Amino acid sequence: LVPLNTVLKTGDVVDIKVSKTSPGPNEGWLNIVKTNTAKSNIRKFLIKKNNELLKEEKIAKGNKVIAIVVIGIFIITLINLLSK
Repeated sequence: LVPLNTVLKTGDVVDIKVSKTSPGPNEGWLNIVKTNTAKSNIRKFLIKKNNELLKEEKIAKGNKVIAIVVIGIFIITLINLLSK
């Protein structure tokens, strides 16, 4: 094993250890990798991950709005029934 900042030479063989529980690369990796292809792939991964997080946030907000609307309808219905 060698540190991540080890400079590779032509012909070096790399065995990359990965974990199924790894969250993937973070923005710090962009400062380590050298090739534009690697940087591009990391950026694509980060954008996709960010979009998934935004989607989850939007779904959570939508669920809250739906709950508020349903509670509001319930209260209005209850008020209407009690005022008769």
